[in-house]
Amino acid sequence: MPPKRKSARAQAPVKEKKLKEELELKPEPEGDGLQCTVAALKAAPKEKLKSKIDSACPLSSVDGAKIHEDYDCMLNQTNIGHNNNKFYIIQLIEHSGKYSCWNRWGRVGEPGQSKLSNFPSLEAAKKDFEKKF
Repeated sequence: MPPKRKSARAQAPVKEKKLKEELELKPEPEGDGLQCTVAALKAAPKEKLKSKIDSACPLSSVDGAKIHEDYDCMLNQTNIGHNNNKFYIIQLIEHSGKYSCWNRWGRVGEPGQSKLSNFPSLEAAKKDFEKKF
């Protein structure tokens, strides 16, 4: 008859001892967690990533078309109880000295509906963007 296995309890204290040693070796961050986070964010690189124009927008293929500053957002609404899963995309696009506001909305997974509005000035385009946002 083969010998009996050793119980798992005999090995457990070794693991507990290792865990205690690991916890003791890790230095705790000084100060409040929020203060550390704020300091890390301030130390992060300041470069901004460029947003891409929505692929469904006709202006996405126009050379020189770009998103104006930070006027780009994608909103999502989910309500599991009522089976709602909707999206709304708003972008202010600058192209050859003109400004346009691109809106696309619908159910997630579907192309949805869209609207492209052209404006004579930046102020009018911003006003339309902020009205929807």
